[in-house]
Amino acid sequence: MKTIMKRVLVFVFTMILCLVPYAQTFAATASDSSDDDPAFVYIATTFAAEPDATSYVDKGLSLGITYYYRVEAVMKLSDNTLSENRSGRINYLAVIRLAAPEDVTAIASGPDSIAISWSEVEGATQYNIYRCDVPFFVFMRTKLVAAADPSRYSGKGLLSEKTYYSVVETANVRSDYTLTGNKPGYAKATSYNALQINAEKIWAYGKALGMTDEQCAGVLGNMMVESGLDQTAVEGIFTEPFQIGPRKTPLFNGNDITPEMETYTTVTLFGTYAAYGLGINTYAYPFTDGRFCAGLGLIQFTGPLAEDLLKYASRNNKNWYDLDLQMAAVIDVSDTARSRFQLFMNDFANADSVYGATGSWLGIMEMGIDAPSFSGIGFERRYQNAQQWYDMLSPDSSSIAAKYRSFADSAMSIVNASAD
Repeated sequence: MKTIMKRVLVFVFTMILCLVPYAQTFAATASDSSDDDPAFVYIATTFAAEPDATSYVDKGLSLGITYYYRVEAVMKLSDNTLSENRSGRINYLAVIRLAAPEDVTAIASGPDSIAISWSEVEGATQYNIYRCDVPFFVFMRTKLVAAADPSRYSGKGLLSEKTYYSVVETANVRSDYTLTGNKPGYAKATSYNALQINAEKIWAYGKALGMTDEQCAGVLGNMMVESGLDQTAVEGIFTEPFQIGPRKTPLFNGNDITPEMETYTTVTLFGTYAAYGLGINTYAYPFTDGRFCAGLGLIQFTGPLAEDLLKYASRNNKNWYDLDLQMAAVIDVSDTARSRFQLFMNDFANADSVYGATGSWLGIMEMGIDAPSFSGIGFERRYQNAQQWYDMLSPDSSSIAAKYRSFADSAMSIVNASAD
């Protein structure tokens, strides 16, 4: 009986191979790197059955290092009939390596991270992601790495005016070559992009408002935790940094939300929080008319604040995701925002300390109390981010303020217009 079953499985497997063009098969292994390509180290697996299967955020990257990535699209065929499976373990009969994903993009999505995304590959059951920090290397045959724990890599690092690369190559290419130039599937991003540009613009705006360097850093540290300095941020969507992409677009009709936003917020977002056992205050999300909206923008405007942001944008003939509009809104979207900002600016006891200014912004602007709180949500992360930005930007504070003075003037003109 076993012999017959194995023959049937071999036949089925052979037929599948005939239907999948350009595929190659390999026995599954259990390794953290490839023996034939030791420069690449396995970092993660995403599974086709899970949300966001075609994206991954690599974190914990070191300062000033160029990173390369390779993504494999594979189809695993499982055999639950062999006697070895009686223990309950799934034995993979074979693995088909499919053609490389297309539309590869990479972008620095935080001070220590690069977001990689790619197009779905038909038939893929999972995507294995590898990383290398060698600038030039030989791409050689790579053995399959079996699916490992896809827990996210975390840490600190990446903050520099350097270029980062994301490399996706078809897994059935067997000739060795040095990876240089603009090869197919080769994409590059730079950490000196929207993230740092936004940081410098926000810094310049703070200086124009009369903030100390420490206060500017405190603002950036808090906004990093809230949104990664991404003015287009929609709570729970991490695969479209600094852009209104295909997932965000259906949620808005200009400066208003659509029914899709309500469904996304109440079903997808709340469902995700519940699945991970995270408690949230769902009563904070409705507009005054009862419609639900996820957190938006730099400080994650939520509920009535998000409604105020959208109306503020319309009154000023701007998009809600324009950076100058949001920086104006942070301090001017409502009477409450204006009064809190004055409290922050008058908190002189904490104005000359990154630690104090971070807590001051958190306590007054985020938590809405009249004194700094050093025990607020994620304070240590906020402070660490603030210190990173302070170390990086404060030496050039004057030149940054001059460089983006026109941006600061634009944001301030919106504030001044609403006061007239």
